[in-house]
Amino acid sequence: MTNDLPGDPEENPFEALFAAMRGPMPSEDFGLGAILSQLGAMMQSTERGTVPWDVVQRAVDEKMVEVKDSAPTTADRSRFDDAVLLADAWLDQATSLPSHGELEVWSRRQWIDKTAKQWLQLVQPLASRATDAIGPRALMKSDSFPPEFAAVVDGPMGQLMDNLGSIIFATQVGQGLAELSGSVLTTADIGVCVTDDHRAALVLTNLEGFSEDLGITSTDIDLYLTLRARAHQRLAAHAPWLTALFTAAIDDYARGLSLDLSVLQEQIEALNPNDPAALSESLASGVFAPPETQEQLDAQARLETLIALIDGWIDDVVTQASLAMPSAVALRETLQRRRATGGPAEQTFASLVGLELRPRRVREASQLWALIREQRGVAGRDALWAHPDLLPTGEDIDSPDHFLRAIPLDLSELDDLEPFEDNEN
Repeated sequence: MTNDLPGDPEENPFEALFAAMRGPMPSEDFGLGAILSQLGAMMQSTERGTVPWDVVQRAVDEKMVEVKDSAPTTADRSRFDDAVLLADAWLDQATSLPSHGELEVWSRRQWIDKTAKQWLQLVQPLASRATDAIGPRALMKSDSFPPEFAAVVDGPMGQLMDNLGSIIFATQVGQGLAELSGSVLTTADIGVCVTDDHRAALVLTNLEGFSEDLGITSTDIDLYLTLRARAHQRLAAHAPWLTALFTAAIDDYARGLSLDLSVLQEQIEALNPNDPAALSESLASGVFAPPETQEQLDAQARLETLIALIDGWIDDVVTQASLAMPSAVALRETLQRRRATGGPAEQTFASLVGLELRPRRVREASQLWALIREQRGVAGRDALWAHPDLLPTGEDIDSPDHFLRAIPLDLSELDDLEPFEDNEN
């Protein structure tokens, strides 16, 4: 391979990469060699197509190093004992789904550690796609790929780069979870169940920030958010197949992802050999092009609808459960505004996969669940979570009257449905 490669680095991301590699090493400690050494160390424990947990942890550690995040004490946890008792009593009247498990109180880092396993499962299809899209064999198919790079791909550098997509994506996941941990209030904020054992929890530090300037007592805020967390827990335990639906939709979305070479070029050009610490920041930027195929758009719509149905059901249940709570109306409006400006669910999918969800669907889904409850009762509303085939669609959210006419008056036939099976397990 020669030192003089054809092409303009400003127009070719691979030429930019070689330009960076040919550049002078300003110091022994902070040269490109240190960057490649760091990257190589990250790749040693990586299996192709997976999200390496050690890389996720490293990205989280870098983001959380200066965050004040004390672990909750026994007194902190005891603070919610009365809220749990009252919330469960109220929820027993507002939903037919039974109580499940306990309520936990977490720090931000505990939220990350206790939900990471489920997140890695959800984003696995995207990690596999990242490996395929950014790996050197895939890049060789690009028109902008310089022939001189072929020898490198077949050598040690190619082996080093083979899992680059997984490294980039794992860094995105780690930094995304660290950012998200600063805004989530409860395990109900995301829609999808974020633990594999249906835990319900509140993130104490974030509750304290949320309560500022609301003019509502902390007791009321604790109770209302406990209602939401416990309602979501009941639903997640009753319909464990929800995670499989999320994963299937994300898998369909991931199949159509393509690499945005212009973004990759910007990342490469931004690498500074004098600042190896900036490597993870550069890798954390998205490199996938916006969704283009109909299959991707359909998968995006399914994700939006599923999140809206879950959050809308929680909203209707908690609204009914908290009728005796004067501050519940203000708290509900506050959370709706929070979602409308891009709540945790929207932020998560936008940062990890560039998937822009539409918060307005949550309000419409809540209205649909309320109409179903008014016409068919609490049991009739909740019976629709017996199987994914019974759930309203996006079109049903837009046209609730049509859906209501289609629901059979006799719901006993729901018992005859075959159980939903997750084919992935």
